[in-house]
Amino acid sequence: MARPDIEAIRQFLYLEARLLDRWDLEAWLDLFDDELRYWIPVRHDSIDVEVEVQHAYDDRTQLNERVTRLFGPHAYAQQPRSRLSRIVANVTIESVDEDRIDVRSTFLLTELRRGSTDMWAGETEHVLRPRLEAPGFAIAAKKVLLLASEEPIDNLTFLL
Repeated sequence: MARPDIEAIRQFLYLEARLLDRWDLEAWLDLFDDELRYWIPVRHDSIDVEVEVQHAYDDRTQLNERVTRLFGPHAYAQQPRSRLSRIVANVTIESVDEDRIDVRSTFLLTELRRGSTDMWAGETEHVLRPRLEAPGFAIAAKKVLLLASEEPIDNLTFLL
């Protein structure tokens, strides 16, 4: 595969952030490949999901269920819903293989809920696959490395 256009990748990651901030989670799910893996490890050096504690480790079915629950009547942790604003920066292409692009970026997420503002920072590792049927990418894997991942965290329901 030829080296992908970094600007196209940036725009794709900005689109993902915008969909999440607007709570357009159905459109966000459409960005993912069918064989997706979504991972938020507790420890930054986690490499084995089988033996380490995770904040989240989802496949397509589990991520769909998470989104469905967030919009359900019993999502008390999101009543009222968090207002969100993300900044995505430092986007770099880590490697390119025949059918995948490994991308790393940093983020700053601000959450406003019930008069309280919290800030979340960290890195995101995406595995992107070029879409065959249309221009753009599909997310095959997403790993979110929270800067405060090993600290007590009250509510992660909004973090996707």
